[in-house]
Amino acid sequence: MRKQALQIRSCNSSDRCETQKWHREAERAKVELSSADREEATISLGDEPRGCDVNLTRKEFNGLTELLVPRLWAPLKAVGETAHIEWSGRPACETHETATSDSVDATKSADPYAPPPRRVTQVVLAGGSSQLPVVKELMTKLTGIRTLRCPVHPKLCVATGAAIFAGMMEGSVGRIEIMDGSYAWEMHGRATGFQPSL
Repeated sequence: MRKQALQIRSCNSSDRCETQKWHREAERAKVELSSADREEATISLGDEPRGCDVNLTRKEFNGLTELLVPRLWAPLKAVGETAHIEWSGRPACETHETATSDSVDATKSADPYAPPPRRVTQVVLAGGSSQLPVVKELMTKLTGIRTLRCPVHPKLCVATGAAIFAGMMEGSVGRIEIMDGSYAWEMHGRATGFQPSL
């Protein structure tokens, strides 16, 4: 990876248009290396004489994206504790001191009246970065679910959800209820996004 970094530094540009092209090239390489049928991608950085091509293998790409796991695990762990979710496993980045069992047990709550822990039964991958192999591996390990669903295009699902939500608010979309977790009652005094608590 050091070789690629030196190549990129050697053809560094202060031109904003050139930098935007580099970002597009990097995005293209990310998509190619995240697909099952590509093992290598080339990123073209500028034109001759200052430009260069940087080759990146899937192994190198996966090594770079593994650095994201600790950053992904921290909010997922917090969500699990807040929403009383019991994870099936934990990532390797979890330290030995904090990992005392194979399962992140949400039942170890100080509140004896806390709801029983829930297990994740389905995962819907949303957003372009959810297609990264490291993200899929992490979610498979945490949930124990081998087949992760992607019923809508990962880059369009947020916009689709926003459109459905807007339709619900307007009244043109019905028969859908949004649940925002058992913790919503305590935090917001309501059971769902629309129903006030009684």
